[in-house]
Amino acid sequence: MNLNRLKIEAACKISSDYAVGIDDESNCIFKLDTTTGESSFLTMVPGEEIYTGRLYTTALFKNGNVYFTPFSANEIAIYDIEKNSVLKKKISASHGYNSKKKFSGIVEYGDYLFMTPCTYPAVLRLNTITGEADYYGGWAKGEKFLFRKAPEVLDDHFYLPSTTNDLLLDFDMKNCAGTLYHTGSENGCWSACHHQGNLWLSPIKRDAVIKWNIVNHRSEKIHVFPDGLSGKDFLFTKIYSNSEGLFLIPANTNMAIKIDVEKKQLMKADIPGLYGNKITQFLTEMNGYLYLFIKDNNDYKYLRLKMDDNTTDEFGFYLSDREMQRYRQTFAKKSIEQGNILRENKVVNLSDFTGALTR
Repeated sequence: MNLNRLKIEAACKISSDYAVGIDDESNCIFKLDTTTGESSFLTMVPGEEIYTGRLYTTALFKNGNVYFTPFSANEIAIYDIEKNSVLKKKISASHGYNSKKKFSGIVEYGDYLFMTPCTYPAVLRLNTITGEADYYGGWAKGEKFLFRKAPEVLDDHFYLPSTTNDLLLDFDMKNCAGTLYHTGSENGCWSACHHQGNLWLSPIKRDAVIKWNIVNHRSEKIHVFPDGLSGKDFLFTKIYSNSEGLFLIPANTNMAIKIDVEKKQLMKADIPGLYGNKITQFLTEMNGYLYLFIKDNNDYKYLRLKMDDNTTDEFGFYLSDREMQRYRQTFAKKSIEQGNILRENKVVNLSDFTGALTR
């Protein structure tokens, strides 16, 4: 296991060759070279438990700031690139949601950012000029849902399927109004993709791919999967499209799937690295690439998939040995300064903490 590797999920591009993101396992912010993968430590997120995992799941860059969507975090984190500092913004108290799964996605709309819910009973709209936050949850009253981090944006609307039932949220960002529709999915869907005038939904289990008409809100099921498909639970995550058709990224199954839109058929997709009984996690999307984490028994790797042609390369973000040493020392020092509980992890050990105390 390469300890210098970073598991980056909440990330966004800043320019054509670099991005900013948070490592899931340390909850620290890093500068990421999207050409080489080499990374450098920037700062820590203050006021959050640093060992809980997945504080934030998505990020968006706007007007010199990176906005991080709070998943298990208590507050929104806003990273100022020029000042290399983090501003925190509180989230309004509410009821009936899992505090460890608050929000999951983020969408830009004019001067506003919309943070899409995971279990939180409202969509959060943040004004990036004034910093004011508004909540729109009339659509959520009395409903149960769990949305993941893959909103599909079309004009003034974004669409989110629930992973636990057949609900689909259609949110009008112009009028700040949401509507829930029933898609007919038996077990829920993970993500959505707009293709040729319809919304296509990726099933969680061995259920059916849903073709949902945006105009008349009618659904059509495509459910004959290829022979040899393994697994029963959480089979697919991200769905995406290119000139060849639609594709399903496997999560806990042995193949990627191609959807032939014209013939309405599902078939095995020949995407390098996405085959065999592996566990695949979709991390983030940047610059036309999907970044994936793949675990194969006790081994793991990071894969980058180019969406327009389905090519892949083994690519992940990492720290050089020198940068790793600087990160360990800074991490230990800042943990002490912020009054965090001092715990060893896979990177930082007791000697780093004692060294920070004596420096």
